[in-house]
Amino acid sequence: MDRVDKIIALGFLFVPSLDFRPHIDHIVGKAVLILGFIRRHSASFNSPKCLSVLNCGLIRSVLEYGSIVWYPYTVGDILRLDRPQKRFLNIAGYCLNISHPPHDYQPINDILCLESLSARCQTHSN
Repeated sequence: MDRVDKIIALGFLFVPSLDFRPHIDHIVGKAVLILGFIRRHSASFNSPKCLSVLNCGLIRSVLEYGSIVWYPYTVGDILRLDRPQKRFLNIAGYCLNISHPPHDYQPINDILCLESLSARCQTHSN
């Protein structure tokens, strides 16, 4: 029997050390690919509701799937998981023509009313 270095089962990426960092890298990579799709096809969108639905349906669903099992405990992993949403907010700011200071996505988030993944997981775990 051949030894494998990783396996995907039920959408989770498992490695022999049972560390979830490779899984986090995998889902963040999937979310970034989806962001590219959204960026290419939503340049003419001007509805905050439509963009919010895109985020929740396509990006957040990938990032939150099974998070009760693999939710990260290190700050670095949590920041990596929040990065796709920040990129999405940047895209949404461009589509909605919302001016904002560099790397400050609060004006866009005030319009879209999106919670970060870490905030959502904290809310659901209580």
